Amino acid sequence: MKTIARFLSLILLITIAACSNQPQNKQKEKSVYVSDTQLTAALGKWQRTDGGYVLEINNLKSDSTLEAAYFNPNPINVSETHWKTQRGYLYIFVKFDDEGYPGSYYSLGYYPEEDRLYGFYFQAVQQEKFDVVFERK
Repeated sequence: MKTIARFLSLILLITIAACSNQPQNKQKEKSVYVSDTQLTAALGKWQRTDGGYVLEINNLKSDSTLEAAYFNPNPINVSETHWKTQRGYLYIFVKFDDEGYPGSYYSLGYYPEEDRLYGFYFQAVQQEKFDVVFERK
């Protein structure tokens, strides 16, 4: 139940961030800064809680891309990656270009309090979204 509540909180944060056009208060910006420690904490191997899918995050680059690998259980070609910080959280995007996966992608947020990734997987072939959770492997 706690996991569902955290996931719904993340969705709410994303929705609020997308809808908000209010200028940010400088003091508030300082309080939601994502530290280098938090960014480094997101690196590593992550396994989806509903199966053997593994996402490996190796490096967050200064150009807002990241080095990532994905396995199901064999390697799947990663074609595009991005990362950003917003309101104190790290968000990552990983897109695939492989047989059975063209255009599919993950959109995830890192929750350091739980050391988990929450978000969704878009399966492009079937045009379906699935809520997903990754735990550190």
